[in-house]
Amino acid sequence: MNRIGMGERRKSRATRLREERHAVSKIRRAVGMKIAVEDTKRFNIAVVSKKAEVRGEELIRQNRFHPI
Repeated sequence: MNRIGMGERRKSRATRLREERHAVSKIRRAVGMKIAVEDTKRFNIAVVSKKAEVRGEELIRQNRFHPI
């Protein structure tokens, strides 16, 4: 608790540096995870569209030989 005329007790330099490193690593980890999620989404979209294209071609081939 601060009293009138008394300043706050400052943290030691080592403590401040540790907290800064922790904050930086936390941000880097979050950014890395965000990038990984975006890459995964992009990859999945390409795979899904390719699978749909292949399935469509297979259906067309099947219908040529086996009309319903």
